[in-house]
Amino acid sequence: MKLKASHLSLLALLLFACGLFAPKPEIAWNNDPENVVLELSNCCGFVPYETAINALPDAIIYGDGRFIWVEINDARQRVVMEAQLREEEMAALLQKMVDAGFYGWKDQYADYNVTDLPNQCMRLRLSEENKSVCEYAEGAPAAFHRLYGELASGAGMAGKPYVPEEAYVTSLAMDFEVPPEDAIPWSVEDLGISLAHAAGGIWMEGTALEKAWEVVNSTAWIGGEADENGDYYRLLVQVPGLSLSEP
Repeated sequence: MKLKASHLSLLALLLFACGLFAPKPEIAWNNDPENVVLELSNCCGFVPYETAINALPDAIIYGDGRFIWVEINDARQRVVMEAQLREEEMAALLQKMVDAGFYGWKDQYADYNVTDLPNQCMRLRLSEENKSVCEYAEGAPAAFHRLYGELASGAGMAGKPYVPEEAYVTSLAMDFEVPPEDAIPWSVEDLGISLAHAAGGIWMEGTALEKAWEVVNSTAWIGGEADENGDYYRLLVQVPGLSLSEP
């Protein structure tokens, strides 16, 4: 069926009006440092166990303005970045979402004819109202993808590499016919912890956690391997208040 130009113009006007007259709650939030105000995630679909457990939000902003996001570098490594937003910077980012019509969008857009894809979601928690918008496969407004892309790339902030202070680390012993050439050395003497003791999961901090964080981020898809005197391990690193799979 063909639509006349006038009909198309009316449709565009109606779509614009949906954004224009969407609810616009006050830009106010709980500023507790542990409170998650905004979270962007794209997980997980049909993926390996390690990928699901190690998954992080593409971006997250806490009540005190701490902003963490994930980049993938040219070597296909996961790089986790951190910046501190001033109150006015955070308010401007949240206002941009509200003005784009976020609170007028549907909770879920989906094409379930496609299987095994991740659910891409934006979750905003303001003092007056919480709202989640997710897309499975397709259907979300163009503004959803524009905002998601901007925030997931750091929104123009100059960040620094993020390393957690504490995390729950589980080691998975691996048996390779051909040892991986890019496995990261794990020195028990230097780090004070054998990965054999982390098979059931242990809490780590300090230099041991820094090394575990290096291992898990060394490849973007499944995480890299650690080499402890010829024994190879994959690591699961779950950061409280950040990881999509909480320890």
